[in-house]
Amino acid sequence: MGLCMGLALSVPSICAVLGPIAGGLLIHLLTCTPYLRVRVLQLGCFLCGFLAGSLFWIAQGIYRPPVNSAWSAGLVFGVLLACQLLIYLLCFTATSMALNRKPAQAAPSSTVWRTATTLAVTFSAAEILRSIGPLALPWGFWGYGAIDNPLLNGFYPIAGSYVVTFMLWMLSALLLLWWQFLYNHVRHRCHASAAPWLLTLTLLSAAALAHSTDWTHETGAQLKIRLIHTQWPKEEKYRTYNQASSLAMLEAAPFTTRAELTVFPELFLTERISSIPAEIREQIAHSTKEQGTALLFGAVGMTHEPGAPETSLGRQNTLVLLNEQGLAQTYIKRLLLPFTEYLPTESWLQWIWPHLYHYPLADLVPGPMQQPTLQVRNVHLGPLICSELASPVLSALQGATADMVISPSSDSWIPSSLYLLQAHHLARVRAAELQKPLARANNVGVSAFIDHRGKVLASLSGEAGSGQWTMPARAGRTPYVHIVKWFAALSGN
Repeated sequence: MGLCMGLALSVPSICAVLGPIAGGLLIHLLTCTPYLRVRVLQLGCFLCGFLAGSLFWIAQGIYRPPVNSAWSAGLVFGVLLACQLLIYLLCFTATSMALNRKPAQAAPSSTVWRTATTLAVTFSAAEILRSIGPLALPWGFWGYGAIDNPLLNGFYPIAGSYVVTFMLWMLSALLLLWWQFLYNHVRHRCHASAAPWLLTLTLLSAAALAHSTDWTHETGAQLKIRLIHTQWPKEEKYRTYNQASSLAMLEAAPFTTRAELTVFPELFLTERISSIPAEIREQIAHSTKEQGTALLFGAVGMTHEPGAPETSLGRQNTLVLLNEQGLAQTYIKRLLLPFTEYLPTESWLQWIWPHLYHYPLADLVPGPMQQPTLQVRNVHLGPLICSELASPVLSALQGATADMVISPSSDSWIPSSLYLLQAHHLARVRAAELQKPLARANNVGVSAFIDHRGKVLASLSGEAGSGQWTMPARAGRTPYVHIVKWFAALSGN
């Protein structure tokens, strides 16, 4: 059941039904034994399936023969999986010892609620811990599967996927209580336990209120956005002919669209920006100003020693915005993806990389944490490059001051259709958490326009093309954003 739930995160419509059922079965299983060691073993088996099903694509992403072997990539993935499993089991053990101090003869309904609360606290706390630190891995969260659940998706703006995780376990407990009531009533003609009507009505009322509340508001400004979907799988975008095509598309873009902003995928240009001839750069900037349009595209930037531009410190994953006045703004990716964009440099890990793991592109340098916002026609854009969408903290901080979120992405590094869907639905979760519209331009997978509630307005996938939509700017902050900003300020970030 855990494996099915992990795989179902890529299909939220299935996950919306399967999640409460899987949760109810696990709660029922754990209530059948009073021994903590047995319960830890049962939960561990469930979590092994869940984590393997939701994160299996990591092994596919880091395996790049002949640069690294299958066993080294498998070992890295196994260690990562074991670390995530350990976080859950430690949280479960601590929570069980703190909450399950009631007498052994407690009523069955009380046991169900205690177990559900233990799991809710365990999963919420574990997902918070999985979101922070140098080796954070904020994918495959239990709460990501409820974006299509009409009872729970209204809670995303309140406290993010963490509160949705908590509420999902409460819904599972309620479902289990209803099943026990109906089973006793029909099979045994037993009326000892009352139907959980009050709890059901409370949940329905809270869901209706959460779903109808707008924490952000439209400013009146709009931005007509065009997304470019290139459909260049794997290393195709690095081919010389595709890079020539990319430059030609940039040159033609101001003249081929009536959009106010055209968004290209992450690292649309894989060569350094400075390697583009100066006359071509000047011509593109002049065209954007002349046509009154803006271009946003990914390219490789370089960071240098202060005062010594000849000495390069490394490459950077950069977004370049040429606004409607022909002026350039940049955003540099802050949170790089471990093992594929950089190798962790902690002393207890660094020594092993030359002997175990090699990845040809893991040499990028992160951008500064404080960067000016991007702006087109007085609309503030919150850029999130590809995997930065997975960071709950950074996405909330970017969305706090933005009127909409723009996410140029490149999912071609993972040869898995389930991952492509999972990344797409993760973008929907972030839009719902921030209650800000989100536009995602991808080279493979799904490019989409998403509204402030996480609903897909239009999407592109499967073949190269472009799409256009008018996105309304929204101002304001959700309670979730206020909570994240408070914690970020407390931690000094």
